[in-house]
Amino acid sequence: MLGALEPLIATILSVSLLHADFGPMDMLGGFLIIVATFMQLMPSRNPIKKNDE
Repeated sequence: MLGALEPLIATILSVSLLHADFGPMDMLGGFLIIVATFMQLMPSRNPIKKNDE
């Protein structure tokens, strides 16, 4: 979970501490990272069934 947010945290730190440029494409990338992280938290609709043989 923390590994998925690492690029976003690195971007926030570089903008705040190093005054790096942060444009619209960077915002889109940050948004997509957040969406992907929350998608990993959502349970699967089709649970994996075990074969009882």
